[in-house]
Amino acid sequence: MENGFKLGLWLKSEVDPKVVGQGATNELVFQLADDATVDATFSEWSQKGLTMAQRPTKMDFGYTFVALDPDGHRLRAYALAPQPV
Repeated sequence: MENGFKLGLWLKSEVDPKVVGQGATNELVFQLADDATVDATFSEWSQKGLTMAQRPTKMDFGYTFVALDPDGHRLRAYALAPQPV
């Protein structure tokens, strides 16, 4: 959207990592500047004790990982993949 807000929708059957259980099937997503910032954030959140559902990995949209907050909500951090010109 013009204000920078992004909304992503995935099929539960196709999202990676797979959703487990009945609750907390939504993701709160944080766009980061670049791959190095994704790695730094993964390290920081790991040190704070968040459960990691997905280690940093390249996906079709960019470089990403998924953590779980103490209530089990999915927190995705990512850096967008460079777009072809």
